[in-house]
Amino acid sequence: MSQNVKPSPPGLIDTLSAGFSAIAQRPTLLFLPVLLDLFLWLGPRLSMSPLVPELTERLTALSQEVGDNSAQLFSRNMAEILGSYNLFSALSTWPLGIPSLLAGNESGISPWGTPSALYIESVGGLLVWLALLTLSGLVLGFFYLHAIARYVAGDDAPRPLGAGRQCLRTLGFTALLMGGAFVASMLLFLTVEFAAVLCMPLAPFIMLGGLGAAMWGGFHLFFTVHAILLDNLDIAQAVRASVALVYRHRFSSVGLLLSAVVISLGLGTIWHMAPSHSWLRLVSIAGNAFVNTGLATATFIFYRERAGVAV
Repeated sequence: MSQNVKPSPPGLIDTLSAGFSAIAQRPTLLFLPVLLDLFLWLGPRLSMSPLVPELTERLTALSQEVGDNSAQLFSRNMAEILGSYNLFSALSTWPLGIPSLLAGNESGISPWGTPSALYIESVGGLLVWLALLTLSGLVLGFFYLHAIARYVAGDDAPRPLGAGRQCLRTLGFTALLMGGAFVASMLLFLTVEFAAVLCMPLAPFIMLGGLGAAMWGGFHLFFTVHAILLDNLDIAQAVRASVALVYRHRFSSVGLLLSAVVISLGLGTIWHMAPSHSWLRLVSIAGNAFVNTGLATATFIFYRERAGVAV
């Protein structure tokens, strides 16, 4: 008597290989990551350098009140970082957005020479720019992940509800995640402060425990966006689907995410070896886009093969 036996999902190596093979078959998925890095490399900079003296003065005053030499050194280092930071880096909101090799790096000289710069003159303007760039980055990131999900889904996936509705769900989940992270960090800070008053040696352990719990919770929510894009689930259903998948496949999920982090960070060190004034950086930009997009695609394949609609 024959029995219908459901084949086991592919292993970690096969999943990663499938992710990279998908990018080789659909190189257009690299368009947004490459375009963003080219803009950050060759385009104009958005600088907050006019605000650096004011911010440095506040940091210096705070460090003098504390009376700590390390705090003064920190304020000087922050002044250098803020003065050279390109605020257009906020367009990369990875892992819920477009991966970038150059986001967050100091502004360097491009092969075309010193790039032009736009300057922010007020703190209010800084906040407005950050809000607009972050929102734009999240929307662009949605279309980047949506393209990956549509390719991975193929013809067997449920008919999509429409990019607009899925985008709103993805942005809503991101807002809830950021709000929850903020509230949790404030509660952890107050708890650590209270513990330090009662028993100073206990405070570091509470801090480590809180950070560990936050990482564990974030790990269980990792596949929420995958559920929204592949299975057309709402936010609550997608959260349950992500938690259920990680619970059932905890070891393979940990292996996938750790492998992705190690590969991305390890190769990122190699990509950064190309100087900013050399055209060799084009190779680094393309390589970084290929690797990170392949890893992102592998996570969608992992979800598709193991979850289905898990609510």
